[in-house]
Amino acid sequence: MADALGKDRYRLESKIVKDCIKKQFRAQYDTSQNGYITFRYFINCHGKPGNYSILEVDKDYNKTFFKKEITDSLFSIVSKLDIYKVKKDYYKGKESNLIDYFIFLSFKIRNGEIEVILP
Repeated sequence: MADALGKDRYRLESKIVKDCIKKQFRAQYDTSQNGYITFRYFINCHGKPGNYSILEVDKDYNKTFFKKEITDSLFSIVSKLDIYKVKKDYYKGKESNLIDYFIFLSFKIRNGEIEVILP
């Protein structure tokens, strides 16, 4: 992802990031699966991601499992994102330590394609 986006840091909500993810995802999978795939992961104080967990639910928010190819493809894309900013804690209005934080990135899948990327 670094090559496609350059060295700049973008917000996950950025249209540039979302377009890049959609471009990399191949809609060649089972088109009968609909629902959400959410990646929850940790960004350390140096801006590096890790400790991924995946939640998969159907369109009625019941736990489900998407085809491995879909989940693996999305994980491959998400795990290569190199866009995270280092965040600083502020205490009483003053800059303090670098902090770790969590990211939630959800994909609404409809007919095997990414319909929406949240946030």
